[in-house]
Amino acid sequence: MAVSAAAPDWAAFRAGFPALSADAVYASTAGGGPVSSRAAAAARRYFDEAEAEGDAPWGRWLERVDGVRARAAALIGAEAGDVAFLGSASVALNVAAALLAPGDRVLTVDGEFPSVTLPFVARGCRVEAAPLGPRGTPDLEGLAEALSRGAAAVAVSHVQFRTGRRLDLAALGRMARAAGALLVVDATQSLGAQRIDAPGWGISVLAASHYKWLCAGYGAGTAYLAPELRRRPSPVMGWRSAEEPYALEPFAARPAATAVRLEMGHPPFAPIFALGGALAHLAETAGGGEGPGAVARGVAAVEARILTLGEALRGRLAALGGPAPLAAAEEGGIAVFPCADPAGTKARLAAAGVSASASAGHVRLSLHAFLREDEAARAGEALVAALA
Repeated sequence: MAVSAAAPDWAAFRAGFPALSADAVYASTAGGGPVSSRAAAAARRYFDEAEAEGDAPWGRWLERVDGVRARAAALIGAEAGDVAFLGSASVALNVAAALLAPGDRVLTVDGEFPSVTLPFVARGCRVEAAPLGPRGTPDLEGLAEALSRGAAAVAVSHVQFRTGRRLDLAALGRMARAAGALLVVDATQSLGAQRIDAPGWGISVLAASHYKWLCAGYGAGTAYLAPELRRRPSPVMGWRSAEEPYALEPFAARPAATAVRLEMGHPPFAPIFALGGALAHLAETAGGGEGPGAVARGVAAVEARILTLGEALRGRLAALGGPAPLAAAEEGGIAVFPCADPAGTKARLAAAGVSASASAGHVRLSLHAFLREDEAARAGEALVAALA
């Protein structure tokens, strides 16, 4: 008989983040999330072992990396062999660009984050942006029409940083497959906060840094490489990329059959172990257990929790006659508000005890599952006062 998972323990989830305080609202995860105690302890353990034992734990470290790899794969509905750990999302997106040829046509959306587009521009690809509709709505029909005229790839962020809008990756995947194009996705603003089905949605390459919604700090990123791409010549190669890395063959460029082929050198152990600690914290407090299955349950619970917090924020804004964010609550945890003075508004929010992030013409409140509903409402009150 199946045993049902325990209900998420949001108080325990919150308690794992020492940076959170009772008198301040951390609403800037879209800029950078707090690091959990479990993540910090896991990274610290590596340095403690290296200090005490030198390189002797090497084999244990590699086994630990593969354990984190399995849990990271559960975040995106993939297998462990589909996942590589690289230095950042930008590294993975440059790998994706290397799969194309100079002159290839690449489609994106207007206002994309530079990390998504610049690798393809530098590669010499022809990058074209489809315009956004009202309130920053992605124009999928426009992308479909552009795809019908031929393209090598579609490169987009899952959640748009300027608007908080979430793209329908399943629909984009169908469109890209029909056109014979790759779908390249930056999931830095969604991984750990929203369910993702990379194989089911037809994603070719997915990249995400760990320092935002995963709350695991800087220094590494997760990359997904679809199995069919691993039948192509590898765009990168290093000694660790090889099918038999410890054979140390200097002239046999035979890449590994898994996504590990992208890991050219030694793993960035500490940041990877920090991710493992963050995912363990997520699994135990939000997923009600351990292992990859609990990680997947935890992400589903976090997504639902963020929706509840978004409704609390929007409800308070509506009650006070404040502005509505560009994206709907169900699109994710980033609430973006156009304003004339983003820097000043951010400073006034900070003075009221609410952290936020700002960019040209906008201020963002980002609500992670560690917040309480009363804090989400308080962020709305502070925003109305700051804009006034």
